[in-house]
Amino acid sequence: MVKALAQTGLVRRSPRKQRHPLAASALEQAAKSVAVRSPQPPEVATVNKLARPFLSVVIPAFNEAERIPQTLAMFLQYLHSLDYAWEIIVVDDGSSDRTVDVVEAIAAAQLIKDHMNDHPIDTANDVTEQDAGTGATAKAIGQIKLIKLPTNQGKGSAVRTGVLASRGEQVLFSDADGSTPLPELFKLQAQLASGYEIAIGTRRDQTLVSKRQPFYRTILGEGFNWLARLTIGAQIQDTQCGFKLIKGDLCRSLFAQMQIPGFGFDVELLYLAHRAGSTIAQVPVVWRNDTRSKVNVFRDPLLMFVDLVRIRLMH
Repeated sequence: MVKALAQTGLVRRSPRKQRHPLAASALEQAAKSVAVRSPQPPEVATVNKLARPFLSVVIPAFNEAERIPQTLAMFLQYLHSLDYAWEIIVVDDGSSDRTVDVVEAIAAAQLIKDHMNDHPIDTANDVTEQDAGTGATAKAIGQIKLIKLPTNQGKGSAVRTGVLASRGEQVLFSDADGSTPLPELFKLQAQLASGYEIAIGTRRDQTLVSKRQPFYRTILGEGFNWLARLTIGAQIQDTQCGFKLIKGDLCRSLFAQMQIPGFGFDVELLYLAHRAGSTIAQVPVVWRNDTRSKVNVFRDPLLMFVDLVRIRLMH
């Protein structure tokens, strides 16, 4: 079946890569482990799934070969329950593990599954492209687009790359660990439907936090958020929750101005949005701490504090 689909052009197989064992059964394993309820977002018109996507989901990934299979499987399960067009953009931030192989394998498996189930498949962008200026390569397989950065550039750079490549009327960026389940998107979309331009997840409602961070990370986070609020000039409760939804054109406009490559990019985004007068809703979301966080507790907080100074100097 795979060979036959490859001959038709629906699947482009890479002869030099082997599929990661985690990817082969990721969709089935995650579907069994997570029960997803997917209410439709309010006031979203049904559109042709082959048209411009209503929603773009951007996922930055750095050495996420172990965690991203389950996250993608859960995201795909939810997105297929929606009645509008969407796309997933995974940006590999110069990983040294098999993240790229895993994502390509899952994308190809999903494409085959969609074809066999007679789901509409957008293959218009099913090509490999390369940016001569940055060295980044982009490959679209069905509704999943994989962008590979040549070197590790930081989470901010990865998210910015994905956002600027997005086409959606709404853009969500979410962490690769899936700490916030994608069905929480409904809460953020309700805020945009009510008139807000930006909706950001917060972890302030402890009844929604199923696994908390260690106390030292909580203390560092509180200190950083206090300084971030001073930098932004607005009472943002939680700048660093990796679950934010923004109207598409505004999102791409803001990210085009951004320069912070690391974890401080969230503050830069909110600073620019607040300065431009954009309306921001803060939404408590379900969240679960993952002990395999990529944030280095000794190095990254210092770099993030430096980023706060740079934001005010650059803008």
